[in-house]
Amino acid sequence: MIAGAASYMKRKGYSGWFGLLGLILLLGLIILAFFPNRMTDIGSPFRSQTKKTLWPVFIAAVAVVLLMVLPMSAFLLLPLLLPQPAHAPITTVWATIASEPPKFTVEMPANPKRQVITKKGPQGGVTTTAYESHDDIATYTAGFIPFTPDPNLGMRQKAVERLLDSMLDGTASQMKGHVLYRKSISLGKYLGREQTFEFDPGIKNRVGEPIVGLMVWKLYFVRDSILMLTVSLPKSDCERPGMDGRMSRFFDSLKVE
Repeated sequence: MIAGAASYMKRKGYSGWFGLLGLILLLGLIILAFFPNRMTDIGSPFRSQTKKTLWPVFIAAVAVVLLMVLPMSAFLLLPLLLPQPAHAPITTVWATIASEPPKFTVEMPANPKRQVITKKGPQGGVTTTAYESHDDIATYTAGFIPFTPDPNLGMRQKAVERLLDSMLDGTASQMKGHVLYRKSISLGKYLGREQTFEFDPGIKNRVGEPIVGLMVWKLYFVRDSILMLTVSLPKSDCERPGMDGRMSRFFDSLKVE
């Protein structure tokens, strides 16, 4: 490119050093093409040759663009055109907690905190023991509520489901949530219910838009207690790489003795 540009400028009556403009490819060739021709003497052997080189220069410029510049640009822009993950993968260590009674184990992100909450009601106090931990996106909770049911309650599936449904309904109503789905589940011989609902946590993101919260509940009727697992996170982060696997690991790790 440089040698051809230098020869072209010599034929126009300029120093061959102008050929260095060939380093900038198309732009350099355009600049050289607009240099006025100094070889205007009648009978000059260079005049007709200079006129004949103008079209080849433009043809060469177009060829350079098609064969080099455009493919190179496309290659450099390819990473920007490919879909990129919205967030970096979540990395955190996990720990196994154990509690009794009822005796159960579950895996949670490290450093879970134990909390004991007692609420007074018309029929006395209700004590909830819960373990809570966080990663950089979600909150995980595992806990149990002692319960003294009808001795025959464990024998009737519909009665257990109504009991668990009433707890889920009360939570969704208290948090002003919208239930997305609810279904029956089980943990071995123990009956349970699973529910996912949206709620308004009352916070906004960095651009001032309200965040929609998502909470997944799993409740089980285990002997004389109600065992609960929950995961809550912003709904927009459900597609974050690895989030599905972390939720599955948490829920599937539950074991009751």
